[in-house]
Amino acid sequence: MKPLFFALLAAATLLLTSVPSTALAEDDITITNRSSLVIQFIYISPPGENNWGEDWLAAAKYGVIVPGDHAMFRIDQGCIEDIKVTFSDNHSKEWRNLDTCKNNLEVSD
Repeated sequence: MKPLFFALLAAATLLLTSVPSTALAEDDITITNRSSLVIQFIYISPPGENNWGEDWLAAAKYGVIVPGDHAMFRIDQGCIEDIKVTFSDNHSKEWRNLDTCKNNLEVSD
């Protein structure tokens, strides 16, 4: 019985470690406002999308991110994302192909 148990355990371990990490990719990204302006909108979309989609701040019911504060978002569509932040003076910053599984984002002026 023991050899069968260990064989099944080894097979399960091998199966789980051979699944590509992108198939299991789900992560949180923290966006910290290190600027002197309020962040009013955040858009996160897969690379190459022509449309930014909905405002993630509004969808998460954060409202805005004041200077020195942060917000955390669950990314479940993969690790590489494009991110756009719009400030209270209506200027925007963009980050392309950001690895959200490895990086958080600190936004400055």
